[in-house]
Amino acid sequence: MKEEDVKKNNLCNYYTDYFFIIVVCCNLLHFLEIDIGNIFTIISAL
Repeated sequence: MKEEDVKKNNLCNYYTDYFFIIVVCCNLLHFLEIDIGNIFTIISAL
């Protein structure tokens, strides 16, 4: 394997990891949003 190919692969892996982290964070935020919405609904019901 040439050095250039290795660099390209490392870049791809880096972006894949980064993308995965973003997806996980977005999912967590989405769950938190739902929880916050439920909490507000419960508070309003009281």
